Amino acid sequence: MLKRLLSLNTIEVDSKEVVILSLEFFETNNIDFVDSLLCAYSKLQKETVVSFDKKLNRCLAI
Repeated sequence: MLKRLLSLNTIEVDSKEVVILSLEFFETNNIDFVDSLLCAYSKLQKETVVSFDKKLNRCLAI
């Protein structure tokens, strides 16, 4: 449902593809939304994320 809202031209976010991927990570990996955003930025924008959070690290390893 939220992914459909993001596809509307009336909704503005800095990086729609990052937010959409983070929603997918949020749904499938049982992690906090902020962690899913970090994971999505790491994957799409080749950013390095370092964390002691085990769930986030599992997402980053995918």
